[in-house]
Amino acid sequence: MAQNRWQLSPRARLQADAQGGALFDTWQAELSHCNGSAWTLLECLRDGADEAELVQALTARYQVQQAEARKDVQRIVGQLRTRGLLENAD
Repeated sequence: MAQNRWQLSPRARLQADAQGGALFDTWQAELSHCNGSAWTLLECLRDGADEAELVQALTARYQVQQAEARKDVQRIVGQLRTRGLLENAD
């Protein structure tokens, strides 16, 4: 079964910093600071990724179990979708 591929909305802007980065919503004029793991996911989503690719990115970069990484991915994807910052890339 194919997984959904998502990518960041064109209205989302990213700016890296030493601890991760910042996500700016150009429509709502909202700025969110992102920790390193959230930043890893945002970088993947910039070009498009599915859940498996996002989980892989977290487990490759951090010492985290796959189940925990999957929960983090689902939480962040849900937050981005609720804010209108994530689109289907299919």
